[in-house]
Amino acid sequence: MSPEPAYRPWSPFRDFYRYFDATPHAEFHFRCVAETIEQDLPRETKFLASYDRLAAEVQEIVDLPQSIIDLLFRLLSGNSGKLSKRARSTEFSGLTEEEASGIEAIYAMRFEDPTGQRNQAMNRDGP
Repeated sequence: MSPEPAYRPWSPFRDFYRYFDATPHAEFHFRCVAETIEQDLPRETKFLASYDRLAAEVQEIVDLPQSIIDLLFRLLSGNSGKLSKRARSTEFSGLTEEEASGIEAIYAMRFEDPTGQRNQAMNRDGP
């Protein structure tokens, strides 16, 4: 006869090994979902609405393809809402000073708060 195994499948401790306690995992998942619903989705929705209004208002000033409006937005957001001299002389050389200033003003209205700081809609990574 062989020796008795060290672990018996029907030992009194079998329930400790059958299921693990996933409570901390479920609580963490719940907090992540709640944060997404309460903070991330409203912030992302506000950003998208602001971007869409910016694009529509820029189109009222000057007719540009969407890809150029995307570039314009990236340049404005990377330079505190101002078009650089290089951008004005290259990509946007066709804009008049009045048109460029108007677009900068629209960007400031949509993506900066009254104190001149970047709007929460612009801050996609958190407050």
